[in-house]
Parts: sequence; C-alpha cells; structure tokens
Amino acid sequence: MEDKFVSFREFEKCINKKIDFQRWEAERKAKLFVIYSSIFVMSLVTIFVLPLIGFIPTVLGMICLLVYILALIYAISCPILLNKDYKSEFKKYCSSEVRNFFDFLGISKNGLNKQILKDSKMFSNFEDVEVDDGFAGFYRDVCYKVTEISLKDYSILKSNNKQEFTVFKGVVILFDSNKTIAADTIVAAKGDFNVLNKFNPGYYTLFSLMPAILAVGMVLYDIKGWSSNLVLVIFLLFLSFAFLITIALVTYFVNLNSIKNIGMKRVYLEDVKFDKKFKVYSTDQVESRYLLTTAFIDRYRNLQTAFKVKNIRCSIFKNKIMFVIPTEKDCFELASVYRPIGKELKVFYDQVKSIHDMIDYFKLNEKTGL
Repeated sequence: MEDKFVSFREFEKCINKKIDFQRWEAERKAKLFVIYSSIFVMSLVTIFVLPLIGFIPTVLGMICLLVYILALIYAISCPILLNKDYKSEFKKYCSSEVRNFFDFLGISKNGLNKQILKDSKMFSNFEDVEVDDGFAGFYRDVCYKVTEISLKDYSILKSNNKQEFTVFKGVVILFDSNKTIAADTIVAAKGDFNVLNKFNPGYYTLFSLMPAILAVGMVLYDIKGWSSNLVLVIFLLFLSFAFLITIALVTYFVNLNSIKNIGMKRVYLEDVKFDKKFKVYSTDQVESRYLLTTAFIDRYRNLQTAFKVKNIRCSIFKNKIMFVIPTEKDCFELASVYRPIGKELKVFYDQVKSIHDMIDYFKLNEKTGL
C-alpha cells in the first residue's frame, strides 16, 4: 500500500497493458475529423447558402430553412455526442485497471449529506443536493470521497412555480482525520461570497442590473432621439449603481456577522502572496497556523493547477477535512476526443495525486498528534 501510488509513467504502462493506445488514438482522430468537418461545412453553408434562402420561392425556401436548422442542430450536437461516446467507451475498457491502480472502491453517491455540507461553512444557503457522480478511494489506509454535486436554492418569492438557482456546481473532496483537530478553519478566495452559509448575492445582482439593461436598451432602440430621455437613462444607471453598492454593503456586513457568530477571526499566514488572494478564518489562531504552513500552501496551489481552477475552498471542521472545487467542467476524465490519450491520462493522474499529496501532508495515516 505504501508504494502503490507511483509515477505517471507506471500508471500509463498499467493502462497500456489493457488497451492499444494506437487504436484508440486512431479512433479519436477519426471522430475529431468528423467534428471539424461538420463545423466547417455548416460554416460554409451559413456564409454562402443561408443568405440565398430569401430569394427562393416560399415553400422551397421554408423547406431549405428547415433542412438548414436540422443540420445546424446536428453540427452542434455532434461534438458533444461523439466526445461523450468516446469517453464512456474508453472508461469502460480500462476502468478496472484504474480502480486497482489507485485503490478506488468504485462509484459512490453517498456520504455527503446536507448537514455535513452546511457544517463545512463552504456554501451559501441551499435547499437541495444533487449528486452527479462520485467515487471513494484508499490511499495509505485512508479512505477519501470525491463527489460531483450541484446545490440548489429557490427564489425568495414563494409560489407554486418556484424559480430554481444553482448555488454551487463542482467537486467536493472529503476525508476524515484520525487526529483531534480542535479548531474550525476555513480558507476561501477573497471576494468568494458563497461561503459561511449566507445568502448568494448573485441572485440579486441580476435584478440590480436590470435598470442598466433598460437604459442601454433605450439608447440602442432610439439612438437618434435618446437624448430626449437623458434624465430617465441617467436615473436608471444611478439606480443600478445604488443597488450594486447596497448589495456589496449588505454582503460585507452579513459576512462580518457570520464570522463573529461562529467565533472565527482572520488569520494571516507567512506567505504574503497567498494572503493577498485568499482569506483564512479560524477559531484558533495558533492551531490554524500550525496546520496551514507553507507546505500546505504549495499543495493547495497544486490542487488549483491540477483542476485548472482559480479558486479552491478548504474547511477543517469536526475532525473532517474538505476541499471544495467550483467548476463547470467534468473532472477525473480518462479520455477526451480533443486531446491525445497520454495528455488526458496525465490530467487525471495529477488530479488524484493532488488529493493524495494532501493526505500525505496531514499525515492522516498516522495516529500521532498533528
């Protein structure tokens, strides 16, 4: 178990024993050719043929337009479907090798209940949890869980037809600590409002921008005579500005109040560059600094690099350690039609390795003190 996690080259050899890389690369390039060809043909048709439809007799023109719309739908869906098919087929062929190599326990959609997510203080208010995918794994006798989730909330205006908002979409990584950690500590990027279980200002920002959108619409609609409505335009722009300032102030004070209510204080770390981009709050200044050393910061940045995201959140609470990665992309993919197999496997390897590095850092396999 200690030497189970080795180099990327060993991982690549393990997969290569199961599948023929050359065959899969040839299939990938063939699918990619179909995708690019369909986009190229549709571009030519759009530029040179679509404008001529208006000069064709009505019935024939409508038929040509319908055919064009169907072809456009195919050109848009073709890349998605071919890529999805390629990824699923590749995963099916080598999933057992990957599972054995990394000691994965298989697909798991359990273990992330609503209370754990709320206790982490990593999210704004939400009502529903939707699990998209997930798996559990072992590394150095430590079990960890990786789950792709979407958190849903609903508009304040309660009615029969509630408007749904996505509060969070991304990956949550969770492992238990076999050591006693007394302090609750959170790490989040500056300006990341979706933490501390408070409201999501994104709901209201859109409404605050509506007056500005109306003002711009008035200018575009009546470009010559818009000066006659200048006072109204200025008022609408001022209203948007006032709404945005109000939201910023409310968010700031709600944030400040949330931190005080849970007994947290700002922690300043040794790395000045890190402090400029991230904020750390903890109930214990000494323990948090002991936990979040420069070595932790290096691994934290490695997580960002591996998952290709700017912001990652971390929460240490109730002897649990959670990393939250907001992203719309599918993570832990083994293949993609847009990238050679070796490069995509390297991305997968780096993502898993960045998790294992965190387990190594916290020494979760050791039952000694921190």
